[in-house]
Amino acid sequence: MSDKLTLTLTADPDTWSGKALRDDFYRIAETVRAANHATLDRPGVLADIDDATSVVGSLISTTERMWQLLGQIGPEIRRAQEAGYIGCDRLDPEQATLQARDILDDASQAAAALSEQLKGAWKLLDQCQRTDRFWAEHPDADGIEDQDQEAGR
Repeated sequence: MSDKLTLTLTADPDTWSGKALRDDFYRIAETVRAANHATLDRPGVLADIDDATSVVGSLISTTERMWQLLGQIGPEIRRAQEAGYIGCDRLDPEQATLQARDILDDASQAAAALSEQLKGAWKLLDQCQRTDRFWAEHPDADGIEDQDQEAGR
């Protein structure tokens, strides 16, 4: 298994389709899976407070966008059901899509709440910095210092 994952998403709204979105979200799920493995299998991978803060910041951006998308999926499937595009084998399509919409609305609210919780964590982490012990003991300290200098930090 490769340690490198390349994520390429559909950026042009004119080329978006259901399949393109499915493919994009599969790649996003794989990225999250890879990050889970990276942090599970390598304790200390986020020992650099700047890395941890940045990851939390990116998760904020993700959840801020997720709640909106979740809120849009329910009405989309309702419109598709009303147009006769959705059928169900053992369920009433109208009831199934109504219930799914309600559950997606709940998930949207949960994602918005998660975003707020992550913001609280980020505000705390953003006040932290690397210690002298980090610089003395962290195996990547020299490379991080070089990166910081190149970035003008």
